[in-house]
Amino acid sequence: MSATKYRPVNLNLLSFKFPPMALVSIGHRVSGFFLFLCLPWAIFMLSQAVSTPVQFQALTICLSHPLVKMVNWLLLVACAYHVIAGARHLMMDMGWGESLSVARATAILVLFLLVVVMVLAGVWIW
Repeated sequence: MSATKYRPVNLNLLSFKFPPMALVSIGHRVSGFFLFLCLPWAIFMLSQAVSTPVQFQALTICLSHPLVKMVNWLLLVACAYHVIAGARHLMMDMGWGESLSVARATAILVLFLLVVVMVLAGVWIW
């Protein structure tokens, strides 16, 4: 066995600078996991909205709470981001935009669209 062991020098992930393509890919996975976790909340809201007029009225009162608005905003942004980044991944799976320069440009476009969706969803919810 060798006396010299090769070990990682820095394990702090916050110190690494990830390229935009990696940020979009990681964000797509995180948004999918968040959507999975929020699925019971979305199903509950849908069931309350279509049950009776009284339950719909109770849901509208519940949706006016700032914390619920924040969760719904996050849910809407995560859903939109997941769709946008997923469309980018599907296009790359079909062979479009596989070069490094195009992949970087589309990743930056996805991040820009994320900011636009965040602002528009915030205006719509609040």
